[in-house]
Amino acid sequence: MPVNSPRREYSAMLPRWQRARDCFEGSDAVKAAGAKYLPMLDSHKNLSDGGLAKYEEYKYRALFYNATGRTVEGMAGALFQIAPIITVPSITEEQMEDVTLNGTSAELFGLQVTRDLVLTGRYGILIDFPVDAPGGVSAAALRPYWIGYRAEDIIAWRTERWEGREVITGVVLFEIVEERDGKDDFVMNEIEQYRALELVKGVYTQNIWRKIPNSDQFLVVETYVPTRRGVPLPFIPFTFLGSTSTSSIVQKPPLDDLVIVNLSHYCTMADLEHGRHYTALPTPWVAGALGGKTGAPLYIGSGKAWSLEKEGRAGMLEFSGAGLGHLAEGEREKRKMMATLGARLLEDQASTNETATAVLTRHSGEQATLRTIAQAAEAGLSKALRFHVWWEGADASPLELKEVQYTVNKEFFSTKMSSQELQGLVGALQAEAISYETFYDQLVKGEIARPGVTAEQEQEAILVRSAALQGALGPVDPNAAPPDPNIGEVAGDRVVATGDWWKLVERKKKFVLLDNETGETLGTFDSQKKAQDEVRKIEEQG
Repeated sequence: MPVNSPRREYSAMLPRWQRARDCFEGSDAVKAAGAKYLPMLDSHKNLSDGGLAKYEEYKYRALFYNATGRTVEGMAGALFQIAPIITVPSITEEQMEDVTLNGTSAELFGLQVTRDLVLTGRYGILIDFPVDAPGGVSAAALRPYWIGYRAEDIIAWRTERWEGREVITGVVLFEIVEERDGKDDFVMNEIEQYRALELVKGVYTQNIWRKIPNSDQFLVVETYVPTRRGVPLPFIPFTFLGSTSTSSIVQKPPLDDLVIVNLSHYCTMADLEHGRHYTALPTPWVAGALGGKTGAPLYIGSGKAWSLEKEGRAGMLEFSGAGLGHLAEGEREKRKMMATLGARLLEDQASTNETATAVLTRHSGEQATLRTIAQAAEAGLSKALRFHVWWEGADASPLELKEVQYTVNKEFFSTKMSSQELQGLVGALQAEAISYETFYDQLVKGEIARPGVTAEQEQEAILVRSAALQGALGPVDPNAAPPDPNIGEVAGDRVVATGDWWKLVERKKKFVLLDNETGETLGTFDSQKKAQDEVRKIEEQG
């Protein structure tokens, strides 16, 4: 069998993936498919009577309402309205700003993954390593990078059960690469190829296959055995992502039902606009015209007059009937149906304490919701992160790197904490009814604390700021008269620090430095640190 032989599940699902992809791309992609999504009317099938031209006009007038694209963007945006928390060793933190070696950060890569999971319910991530260093780049600067593959690009795969785990033993991936034309350096040719990932006697091997010109045969043009510290890999660093799990099993696209209604709505809009076109245009009629040849055209306009026989009549045809009304009602019903189908993704899942049997039963119905998709994306992206960190030099195996995590937001609606709730939390913390970790977790969920910062990091930042503030204050003279606490303050000010000659107050989210003796404003700053820097500067200048 040739390398491009697809698996049965792939062939069965491919039309549904392509259909969803076309709807996501929008009007141009849907209309380019022609009769595949918009069947011809009987009058369009007579090619000798200009039927094809009439069909093009019919298609051009049709409106494609892109509910699919809007739903995908909305759902993916809901997951990434709060930046994901990416936990990796410090040596790889900077690499998360460009995981593809072409400028895509781990956050943006995750957003693209989520879009595809919502749309097709399938995605693949390969962690690879450059074979050679590009010109001007040292070999030491080489590092792992990520390649994403859409559902349509994962042609075939093999898996086996090893020690109770599903292990990938082979994957065939479709790719399009650009190569400079041999005759013209300014022309880039697109080359189709297949990348076959295989475990050959326990060694991970890549083979690049290309079609022989003017033939149905394929030829291996490159073989590559990736290594880590000079040792070949004993596994394939590829992970599947689905709408409900990271299994290789092909799952139903979450928006499949919405896509079907979206295309039906498109057909309804085509008929509605077609009917409006022919019924809304003014059409004159005449009975009993004098002179002229039978069938000759009668011209109409301010410079033309018609001569009619006695009791001859003329007028304008007007449409009457409920036909277009039924089409308009059908269009509204389908639009509401699409909104309902999209909203189903926001249905909450059962409690996280449900049994394994309950989880399997729920997933067997292929009912993926946004929370399930978020969990699947989180698991797959975390797996890819672990491959990356391991290849970069971690001593533990990818399975053991549990602390390496890609955590996705699962709060899809605004949960901004109210001032009363915040006061209650502070009171509970002061009364030692809750721990600081619990307190800080609630601040994160309430969109008060900075996303991506742990409780430990926040406490460390508090200690650093406190130490800096104490350093700015310096020693206090016990014999000095206390400063007047009211000099220079206005209603609403909150004193955050004082010295022997200065006072710092927070005023409308700004920090105002005041002279203790005169109340004079010495400066207004965006942060407390900048204000403290100004204090030190003044003291150094005497």
